[in-house]
Amino acid sequence: MYQKITIVLFLSVLLLLFGCTKSLKIEEINVAVCPDFPPFEYTINDTLDGLDIQLIKSISSKFKVPVTFTELPFNQLLESLEKGETDIAISGITVTNSRKKIFDFSVPYYSAKQVILTNESHNITIDSLDTISNYKIAVFRNSGSQLFLENTLVQNHKLSANKIIKTDNLEEMLNLLSSDSIQLLMLENSYAELIKNKYKLKIIFESDIEDNFAIAFPKNSQIFNPINQFLLKFLESNEWYIIKERYLLNE
Repeated sequence: MYQKITIVLFLSVLLLLFGCTKSLKIEEINVAVCPDFPPFEYTINDTLDGLDIQLIKSISSKFKVPVTFTELPFNQLLESLEKGETDIAISGITVTNSRKKIFDFSVPYYSAKQVILTNESHNITIDSLDTISNYKIAVFRNSGSQLFLENTLVQNHKLSANKIIKTDNLEEMLNLLSSDSIQLLMLENSYAELIKNKYKLKIIFESDIEDNFAIAFPKNSQIFNPINQFLLKFLESNEWYIIKERYLLNE
């Protein structure tokens, strides 16, 4: 009899602990996104789409809470969280130790590798990361690519910081490449695969190091635990597999 009572009490506690995953106690989720990062987020016919967008819509559907997307440049996504202007941020945001001191991150939903590209017409070969010090390389400002180069090469004095050219969008990056102001681009591999043929680029190096993409939250957000608990199961589901298959052609 005592054991039965103990089991009932234990189950009751579990229900109390995890029952919160069924509701968010928020009227709307304001999501910061940068719509210039296909296949994760992009605009088609004036409508946001992409893998990240579908992930957020799945969260919205699960908790029955409407979503508002706030479109921002990539380098302003996390800033909007700090200022309390948005509730979460998503756009291929890489989890780093320095960022974890300021923000909370969900379980990673995607692992990416950084690749180096150049024009198809350029006769440039990269055998190791050490050899890129001979070139100027463009990255998206505050992106995983920038962090990768700074943490992997700049800190180890293998690349001068002024060789990294920070850009705000792909058009700026390509203009710099065509004018020979830079010779290389560093991008996330899925994005690179999608754009390389269209813009006559070629991948000449792929890093073995993976970056983890996750949803960013302000510290101590009341919606962090419910969403994270949902993601732990959702990312193992057939629904998520279908979404990935649709947007990540190389998965």
